[in-house]
Amino acid sequence: MKKFTLFSLMAVLTFHSALSQTRRVREKVSEDKRSSSSLDGYHAYSSDASASESDSESSYLAVMLIEGLVYGIGYAGYGIYKGFWNGQQAVLQHRDLRPELVSLQISAVGGFDYQSNTFLASPAIRGNYGIFASDLRYINMSDVTGRLHSVDWQVLMLRLPIQSFKLEYGLGFSHFISPSKTYFVQSLGFDLGFLQNRAALQGQYRWSQKTSVGRYRQEYALDFDAEVARRGNLRFCPFVGYVHYQYFQEIPFDFIRLGMKIKLF
Repeated sequence: MKKFTLFSLMAVLTFHSALSQTRRVREKVSEDKRSSSSLDGYHAYSSDASASESDSESSYLAVMLIEGLVYGIGYAGYGIYKGFWNGQQAVLQHRDLRPELVSLQISAVGGFDYQSNTFLASPAIRGNYGIFASDLRYINMSDVTGRLHSVDWQVLMLRLPIQSFKLEYGLGFSHFISPSKTYFVQSLGFDLGFLQNRAALQGQYRWSQKTSVGRYRQEYALDFDAEVARRGNLRFCPFVGYVHYQYFQEIPFDFIRLGMKIKLF
């Protein structure tokens, strides 16, 4: 009888923990926010105490450093600009053969994590223009303890197209809405089109900055979509996919996703 009672108690605690994932994430973000505020206050106090001793020396060094950076960045920036410009023009020359190089994509996404009994809704919009892209999405997870909201924007993504295969690297941020906290996020991904671009396999890995309470989030995603209808330049592509989120290195979510992608070429 005691063994049965102990087993039942452990099962209830495990089940309750699995159903409180979004609350645990919100608590971790709150803890990170408090920790960041404390560190900012300490650094501000330390810098004020030592500022009067180093102002005269640092001003001279700062002027020399800024002058060197201006010249260096000027020459390097021009070279980088020319490289991107030439690459963009070379890619856009193939737009007739690869219309997806200049395109807009709107996605309606829903998912469910059976282990934590969590629902996911994540609409997104993405624009592609040659070797550049930008991806904006909204994440809403809900379970019995409440909701988790964030806005994720990969502001600038660089793409390397090799015929129907594309490699991507992006920079952006994730803004956790409540409590309010913003994190720097990077991404790596690929996009493989086949059947004359009527189907596509897409994979992506996103990772955020480390914090005092662990890395905010890591994400692994894989989607497969196929075109089922076309109206003018609009292509309707239902998709199925899987995404794994890992918050603060200890709070996982595993969603099976279904949705619709509307692509404008």
